[in-house]
Amino acid sequence: MAGKINIVGITVDPETIKYIKEDIINITYALEPYVEGYLAAVVLYDMSLHGPNIILNLVSKKDGYPFVALGMTSVNRDNLQEFHELLQKRGVPHKWTP
Repeated sequence: MAGKINIVGITVDPETIKYIKEDIINITYALEPYVEGYLAAVVLYDMSLHGPNIILNLVSKKDGYPFVALGMTSVNRDNLQEFHELLQKRGVPHKWTP
């Protein structure tokens, strides 16, 4: 059945990586917890210095609400090694190898 149905995931757990290596899952998306934490701290710090209204007016709006794009990284067979090296460089623990 591999190759006949496109499967997309949103996790980089060991089972998903196994299925990517076996060409069962085509692509998955990895969230960026480091970026999420960093931006949350920066925005809160800036709000404490300048007030929430000034900062909220600087960020993007989506459907009228403040929106900060945190980004995701797409992972597939072609960039699995590169993504693994990025995690190692950032010191992010993970339980799989490419």
